[in-house]
Amino acid sequence: MSGQPAQLATSVRHFRNWEYGVFFQDDWKVSRRLTLNLGLRYDLYTRHTELNNLATTFLKGPGQHLIDDIATGAGQIQSANAPCPGDQRGILAGECGPGGFALAKTLGQGDHHDFGPRVGFAWDVLGDRKTSLRGGFGVSYEGTLYNPLSNTRWNPPYFSVDDAPNTLGGGSSNIVYGPVAGGTPTYVGPSPAGQYAEAGATGNISGWDPSNPHLAINTAIVFPEG
Repeated sequence: MSGQPAQLATSVRHFRNWEYGVFFQDDWKVSRRLTLNLGLRYDLYTRHTELNNLATTFLKGPGQHLIDDIATGAGQIQSANAPCPGDQRGILAGECGPGGFALAKTLGQGDHHDFGPRVGFAWDVLGDRKTSLRGGFGVSYEGTLYNPLSNTRWNPPYFSVDDAPNTLGGGSSNIVYGPVAGGTPTYVGPSPAGQYAEAGATGNISGWDPSNPHLAINTAIVFPEG
């Protein structure tokens, strides 16, 4: 507890990236009856960077598979969030191992190999300029979807949905009551119907116990190597 008023972190993010596209295409008249359309396009979508280094990525745990294995718990996502002994802080990278949400300036490594060939043809089937057969093929790419990118603003460690439910009713979470750490609230009365038991407690809520879980809610998991 610092003794300072609580401050909410800003959710404003200033993401930046560059997008370029170049192509060339030409027609090749192979014969009087067959024409080929040949081309190549190159697209460059650079990875987004955050102007103030407020990006968040997710470091996978040491498991062997990306998808969680319910039977063994060996998934890289699940093992990244393994809680620390005695508390539940493991959602943040480095708290109890290598995995979890982590600070970053950029959201992953860039992919600079987006070459898209274009091939088409036009064939005069009977040679009388009345019946033609045409076809084509191409490879295209697209950039980042901005909705998941925007959702990264709610990721830990910048944001977390810290919740200590039903602490007065025997729950495992803990609220720091004061003025002495570990104290009890000054009043515990009847709670309104349908609400938590702590709804009847008033006064002397002094801080947050860091052993409580730091939770994510409307997040977007971005892997730095992807």
